[in-house]
Amino acid sequence: MFLSEVKRLHIDFKKIIKAFLKKILFLITVYMIISFLSVYPNRLLGNIIDLITVEKGLTSSVLKLIFVYILIRFSNLIFSFFSTYYGESIRVNLEKNLRIKSINKLLDIKYLNESNNLQTSEYVTRIYNAIKELVESILEIVYWFGKSLFVLIFTFYFIFKINYIIAFLIIPFVLVMALLTKYISKKQKDASKKEIESNAKLIDFTHEIINSLSTIKIFNSEKYILNNYNKTEENWGQNRLKCNLISSTSVMSLSLFGIIIISLILLLSGSGKSMVKPGEITSLILYTGNIFVIIMEVFNNVIIFSALENSLKRFNDIFNEKNIKIEEKGRIAKTDIANWDIEFKSVNFRYQSKKIINNMSFYIPEGSKVAIVGKNGTGKSTLLKLISGLYKPDSGEIYVGNILLNNIDEKVLRDNLSYVLQESYIYSDTVSNNIFLGNYDNEDKLNYVTDICQLNDLVKDLPKGYIIHNNGANLSGGQKQKIGLARSIIRQPQILLLDEYTNALDNESQKIISDEIYNRHRTIIFVTHNFEILNKADLVIYLGKNGNYYINSHYKLLSECEDYNNYIKIN
Repeated sequence: MFLSEVKRLHIDFKKIIKAFLKKILFLITVYMIISFLSVYPNRLLGNIIDLITVEKGLTSSVLKLIFVYILIRFSNLIFSFFSTYYGESIRVNLEKNLRIKSINKLLDIKYLNESNNLQTSEYVTRIYNAIKELVESILEIVYWFGKSLFVLIFTFYFIFKINYIIAFLIIPFVLVMALLTKYISKKQKDASKKEIESNAKLIDFTHEIINSLSTIKIFNSEKYILNNYNKTEENWGQNRLKCNLISSTSVMSLSLFGIIIISLILLLSGSGKSMVKPGEITSLILYTGNIFVIIMEVFNNVIIFSALENSLKRFNDIFNEKNIKIEEKGRIAKTDIANWDIEFKSVNFRYQSKKIINNMSFYIPEGSKVAIVGKNGTGKSTLLKLISGLYKPDSGEIYVGNILLNNIDEKVLRDNLSYVLQESYIYSDTVSNNIFLGNYDNEDKLNYVTDICQLNDLVKDLPKGYIIHNNGANLSGGQKQKIGLARSIIRQPQILLLDEYTNALDNESQKIISDEIYNRHRTIIFVTHNFEILNKADLVIYLGKNGNYYINSHYKLLSECEDYNNYIKIN
């Protein structure tokens, strides 16, 4: 299972993790050094005690050993500090690189209608949590292997070096105690879970009593309620006592283990061939005092491999869900577009179960001005998203310049097609950066679009480099919409899509900006509820109920389409 999850991991993410392998191996080496530096001083302490006993005081040899002991302890502190900083550096940079690549992957998604989950805060949280858990699992394995495992290895090594007979006699007790404690730990976990659940039921039942006081009074059911409440309290009390009893048993078992092990060491140390020096006895007691905790840490933390597998699975699932289809980079992308005519051929589109676009076919010559009108929910914005390539039709074909829309190079399409949304998103940045969005940086172009979109006053009023905060909370709706228009116009696109762009503008601004746009741009397709500008359109696409549609000039639709005529009159 673990290897299958590794294979599922996208190659770009594998490359990022592989790039950190040298740093991870170096961190493991540092942990191994720390393991030795934390274990060896116990042996050294025994040597110091034995040397003091032999030499009857603080001789130069004893002082040298004490100096070495202090040096090792200080070295351990320095290495531990470095490992903490270095490990955190790996964590931060690995998380950062994986998040950056994740955002790149999300930006590679071609069709927004196939990625609806991405536009939720929960989805963003899932991505960030999955990355955090994955990195955490990797570093836990590094710590387990470099620190926990090698501390155990070095501890057993020094115990055997001191006295292998005592070591062989101690090991069975340690293993039995480890298994017993693991069993008690599992029981304690189960008991704790039951205690928490029974406490939750007690709280819920109390809420029920408070919320149903009227019912209790009306039906005289106090006795029934109190009887049930007493049973619930009794259940909680039993679970609580059981949890505490198991916890006490665990503490008692550890204490008993310590008594048995130290007693064995003392008894064996003074017997026959197993004679052990006082310093060695001290070292053995120090080692065996820690060995149980070390063994438990090593064996209990084996589950980190399972945690890594689960983290990988969660991470892989995010980027392999059916509703997240990354654009295939292998397709042939057309970069030479002869013209910018737009053609729909039998296009159908559903949102969830509702049919929005029904077998739609039309042809818009380059340079046309096209209005899209219809009641709310008839698919006006959806139609613009289909034209822009943000949505993929369920069936049918969309062509731009006689080339299938899906086959046009993404950069070529975005450089020549701009889209003003109903609500323009404002980033926490300067006005100019909100307009350029990293694509241009030219003062003349900025002056050009701010003049067209009547943003000169806003640019002049704000200090140079002023950051718009809270996504434009200090801007009016009209100012936000003008920034959205400016960022689309500055690209000088061949096709300009406008989704109710006049909604937040006053009448004077509507007229001035509309006149400028119509005079300066080629193909313009706009959704509007302002019927005064329909006479400027070469074509009007009227979207009726159930995906029905009508296309003609404004005046012809008025005379030939009763549904359209009624719609205009009512609105």
